[in-house]
Amino acid sequence: MSGVLASYVESEKPWHCPADRNYRRQVDRGGKRSYSITGLMHGERPNDPKCVDKMGEIVTPAIKIVFLENTDDRGWNIGSWIMNYGSSPSWIDPLAIFHNDRSTIGFADGHAEKHRWLDGDTIRDAGGDSQAPSLGRDVQWMSDHYVPGRR
Repeated sequence: MSGVLASYVESEKPWHCPADRNYRRQVDRGGKRSYSITGLMHGERPNDPKCVDKMGEIVTPAIKIVFLENTDDRGWNIGSWIMNYGSSPSWIDPLAIFHNDRSTIGFADGHAEKHRWLDGDTIRDAGGDSQAPSLGRDVQWMSDHYVPGRR
């Protein structure tokens, strides 16, 4: 509740997915939340040339991810969700899939949706270690929707 958005949200409840039971665990650091901002939406990668500071810098905001459900097998969720984008994309932080084969994702234009994952590796490894699944449709989809500015 000490973040920049706290004055707009006014409660911790929106940061928790009702289907997420992990956030109730005791943690040493980080936050007990189900959602994270992505690294290039001024998360943990503010010096990346693709990071944005203003809405006007986001190309096609209707398809650019700002928030997504994630979790951490270490028992804490700290910082933002990061992936390596480019010719061989992979994610660094694990995804959470709290809704069978879907995750809730919030986009830069303000809408949110449940995205259906297609690759078995993504679904099987969700919430586990930070290894991205083999290159597949899900990793490519995330890469296409992760980078907010011009490529």
